[in-house]
Amino acid sequence: EYSGGIIGCKGTITNCLVWGNEGKQVGTRHQSIITYCCIQDWVYGGLGNIATDPQFVDAAWGVYYLQLESGCIDAGTNEPPGGLPAVDIDGNLRPIDGDDDGVAVTNIGAYEAFASEEPVIGVSARDFEFVVYEGEARPADKILGIRNSGPGTINWELSYDCDWLEVIPISGSSTTGQVNEVTLSVDTTGLVIGEYNCTLTITAAGAVNSPQTIEVNLRVTEPLSVPAEYETIQEAINEAADGDTVLVADGTYTGKGNYNIDFRGKAITVRSENGPADCIIDCENSGCGFYFHNRERADSIIDGFTITGGSDGGIICGHRYENYEASSPTITNCIISGNKADHYYRASGGGITCWGGSSPSISNCIIENNRSIEEAYGGGGIYCEQANVTVITCIIRNNTVDGYWANSGGGIYSVNSTLLIINSVIADNSCPGLYGRHEYSSNGGGIFCANSDVTIVNSTIAGNSTVDMGGGIYSNYSEVTLKNCIAWGNSANLGTNLAVGTNNLWRPFDSYSQSSPYYESIMSISYSDIEGGQSEVYIGNNGEDIIYWGEGNIDIDPAFIGRGNGDHHLLPWSPCIDAGDNTAVPGDILTDLDGYLRFFDDPNMLDTGQGAPPIVDMGAYEFNPQAAISISPEVMEFSVYVGQPEPVSSSFQISNLGRETLNWSMNSICDWIMVDKLSGSLSVGFDVVRLNIDITSLPVGTNQCRLIITSPEAINSPQTLTVIVNVSEPLRVPELGTIQSAINLADDGDFVVVADGVYTGQGNTNVSFKGKAITVRSRNGPDNCIIDCQGLTGGFKFVSNESFVPVSNEGARSVLSGFTIINGLEPYGGGVRVGNYSSPLISNCVIRDCTAGIDGGGIYCDNGSSATIQGCRIINNTSGNSGGGIYARFGTLDIQDCSIANNTAEKFTGGGMFLYENSQINITNCSVEDNISAGGGGGIKVKNCTKATFTNCLLRNNTAGARGGGMRLSGYSNYSESVFSIVNCT
Repeated sequence: EYSGGIIGCKGTITNCLVWGNEGKQVGTRHQSIITYCCIQDWVYGGLGNIATDPQFVDAAWGVYYLQLESGCIDAGTNEPPGGLPAVDIDGNLRPIDGDDDGVAVTNIGAYEAFASEEPVIGVSARDFEFVVYEGEARPADKILGIRNSGPGTINWELSYDCDWLEVIPISGSSTTGQVNEVTLSVDTTGLVIGEYNCTLTITAAGAVNSPQTIEVNLRVTEPLSVPAEYETIQEAINEAADGDTVLVADGTYTGKGNYNIDFRGKAITVRSENGPADCIIDCENSGCGFYFHNRERADSIIDGFTITGGSDGGIICGHRYENYEASSPTITNCIISGNKADHYYRASGGGITCWGGSSPSISNCIIENNRSIEEAYGGGGIYCEQANVTVITCIIRNNTVDGYWANSGGGIYSVNSTLLIINSVIADNSCPGLYGRHEYSSNGGGIFCANSDVTIVNSTIAGNSTVDMGGGIYSNYSEVTLKNCIAWGNSANLGTNLAVGTNNLWRPFDSYSQSSPYYESIMSISYSDIEGGQSEVYIGNNGEDIIYWGEGNIDIDPAFIGRGNGDHHLLPWSPCIDAGDNTAVPGDILTDLDGYLRFFDDPNMLDTGQGAPPIVDMGAYEFNPQAAISISPEVMEFSVYVGQPEPVSSSFQISNLGRETLNWSMNSICDWIMVDKLSGSLSVGFDVVRLNIDITSLPVGTNQCRLIITSPEAINSPQTLTVIVNVSEPLRVPELGTIQSAINLADDGDFVVVADGVYTGQGNTNVSFKGKAITVRSRNGPDNCIIDCQGLTGGFKFVSNESFVPVSNEGARSVLSGFTIINGLEPYGGGVRVGNYSSPLISNCVIRDCTAGIDGGGIYCDNGSSATIQGCRIINNTSGNSGGGIYARFGTLDIQDCSIANNTAEKFTGGGMFLYENSQINITNCSVEDNISAGGGGGIKVKNCTKATFTNCLLRNNTAGARGGGMRLSGYSNYSESVFSIVNCT
């Protein structure tokens, strides 16, 4: 909304160059006289004003000299108000004849024409700041980049005079475009509380702009400690003053004062003592972790927290309706996971919401497993509206949008915003379109942008999915630029990886002309690996939207180390190595997502990119031939109960990210963890390690162990795998009365364990999970634990009433396991009803002899649900209308290893299953036998599903009164919009 260049000025602006600022370049055009200026995106005329690219020598590295081809040379006026200065900012005479036309006319901007053939010193940043608390160990190092932005070679030296700063190296040599990295380290030993300043001076004989200076500032503070001094985080913030640090000790923080945390506009740092793995803010389904709404700026910093359990997402910046609350904090080194947003009024992004005028910086964060649902608008990971958001070195993965309004932008949703993404992975996010397809639903599995300016550099966009357009990115009335990126393995109906379109819902509004002119969608792509190439990019608006297919693009498998396990590092033979464009990388970006050098030359690969070696790779990770350890996953968490009979086991992978041999070994200090191998040797690829946990000796509570993987060859040794086992005392039935009584007492994460027997009557039938993330299971399996509904009601339900209002929202941590459910009777779902937006796991159950008066004799899955059914037998059930065994509508459904037999749809279709208006159906390793329908689809009826996949299934002896004895498939009038896949089926 506001100008990043000039605002609030009533006067004359002449011979000025205004370019590359955030927001509007000039916000004072009605109040000022503007002449002979070069202003980005300027369309308002004026004497001598231009809007052509000034062609700086190297703006990314702070070199704002003009190239000889610049349109700003000799484009100013020699008679500005107040007279022309005699010299420029470097002390060179003004004016000179820069274009050799015989007339000396001044340039626009601070510099006269730069026509030198001498080297130029470029730097990645002009100032660095370290903030530490008294007694803290050495803070993390910072990196200064020094680059030769001109021709030839510079031999540079660094000098400084302060004992607390160490600089390595202090000299070096750089050819054209080459970057030298300098490490800045701070030792606070003996320093008292206060501020310290140091100036670095860079000199290089022959460089036209030598010397250059860099300011390094150090602040030593006394922290406000939580909980040692202050009981809650909010109490400490309330006492803090600008410049203070609130230091939060390890632990899980809940309750009032530890959620909806408000910085109150203060320029303070709130940080954990030991990082996000050890410091957790659990909102317990109330509000959000942090709420910024007092015009906080970049010096309001969150550092090192896990934020989970938010009902309004994890973090909110600003307010939807009040731009004066716009806030722009720094969010760094955080894990934002397991949050949801369900109403557009307060928050829409499952992880982070950025409202009007806010400009947060998000760096070094993992944003995963969040949901934007119900009446939110989208953005499972991040939602941006009229905001200016920067995302650097982040992983945004496994986020979902799954409501009627929340339908687009599985990873990121951007509307009327500016978005910059660098060094990041956007992977495995989804827009399943739970209400089926409608005009505006389910676009942009990874990123959705409308009327936005989006720039994405050195990022990997992979494994995202949507049912409509743009599996990786969907652009609508927007300008999207991709440089040095990988878009691979995404899925969508149109535009598997990339799509541009012009949906009138997002037609931009011109605040100057008070009209809504037509705009195209524009996508520019260069030096990127795009699966399917240019021909696979979907172009809407009758082909009139624009794709600029630039230099350096390829369509070759990027060779990720582990596509199946989400590891997007590059294998040694990847075509993305040394294939990017060096000029696309901002000057202050010196490392990749892992923190390794961003520019690293691989001598075994041909340089196919742009620039002087070393050439940057495509994607978020730079390949380094040296051995390096990668662990996937990095955290393994299990929930068990005391006396659980089943063993706990799983597996993880250890990969070598380099070309050199990795000899690894593992050490564990926990006697309750056993692994099947303690060492290995890898040249390429990965080792799978099986892990078994002995829970018999573990106490109730959270038990944590770290497995340390080391290697003498690895540049990142050691690496850590964290294993967490949550042990709870189960709520036992019949000791606590009925099953419902035990559920009523349960909290999220609890187990309700039901002993052998036959359970009937109130409290043991029509049982509701009440929205809790709990496991309800039998002690010894379905043959020994029977729920007999006696023809009076149903067995289990994942809704709290019958009004179809989404009030429960059970998620994947709601588990029903090990029961036989018989003789159920309900209008919908005789045995089990999965209600609106619920996503339970139903496993190892038998559902038989149940009846639905309308639909879903055995199981009924309603609007927006996303159920998983594993290892179940659904037999001898009846529906009055459709779906004798299972009826599912407006959601997703995953059925594995099940038997669906002898079910009947008495009036309509789908004797075994009726699947209607679902976005994605996966049926794997199932048998569908001896089912009967009065209408079509004796075994299965699939209607209007966007994507249905059947793998390794048996359909046998099913009977239909109409078409499709085994299966009937029907879709939209345009069948290309529905995708059916039947693989290895009989």
